[in-house]
Amino acid sequence: MKHWLFAIPMLWSVGCATTKPLAEHLRVANVVELEKRMAKAHVAAKSYTAELRLSYFGPEGRVRATASLAVQRPGSFRYELQGPHGGVLHAFATNGRELQLADLKASRFFQGPATPDNIDAMFGIAKLGLGPQGWVSLLFGEVPIEKDATLRYDETVGRFVLEWERDGQVHRVEVDPESHRATGAWVLNNGKEISQMHIQSWDAQGLPARIRMHVAVEETDLEVILRDVDYPEKLDPDLFELQPQSKVVPEYIGPG
Repeated sequence: MKHWLFAIPMLWSVGCATTKPLAEHLRVANVVELEKRMAKAHVAAKSYTAELRLSYFGPEGRVRATASLAVQRPGSFRYELQGPHGGVLHAFATNGRELQLADLKASRFFQGPATPDNIDAMFGIAKLGLGPQGWVSLLFGEVPIEKDATLRYDETVGRFVLEWERDGQVHRVEVDPESHRATGAWVLNNGKEISQMHIQSWDAQGLPARIRMHVAVEETDLEVILRDVDYPEKLDPDLFELQPQSKVVPEYIGPG
């Protein structure tokens, strides 16, 4: 199951026959101005904990699961997938410098530097090329925008559209012109969709509360619902460092 847990992709966007012209007071001059408005809409909290309800559908059928998440700026987070009887199956943690992955079912423990490559390897299919700070921003609903991104307004969906190319892939992000929050993200390769993600609702502080994802290559869909969200002022740093089980020998993963 860990191979689909960290996907960042999503469900189909349905076109609308009517157009939604952009009101004059919502116009922006360029990408920089839009980024400033998006920054003002960011969640003010520095950390949070939440329960995740996961609904997965793919080639192996439909699976429902529960997980826990703890996140703290600028680059610390911990994720635990629970089994049917409440025990933890997998746990991942990083303090922004080092990472650990505990596979309790297989009695294996991995540790190494928290490089983008290592995070991609530990997360299975979610190869986003992000470091710890990039992941934390994403978990707060903040989408990093490349400096060379282009900007346009799409009247058919009533959203700003940001696009840029990285490593031969086109990345597209839609932003609501009124809330200045990212509502969807796509990754395409040679015009073919690889994945998409949509944020369907937010909590009172602006944290994504319901996310739908679709990974075309894997033919999988994932819905993530955040519940029982708490915003402590600060989390214990020890929370973001895992220890191996008794008699389990840690396996080191290199800097690449």
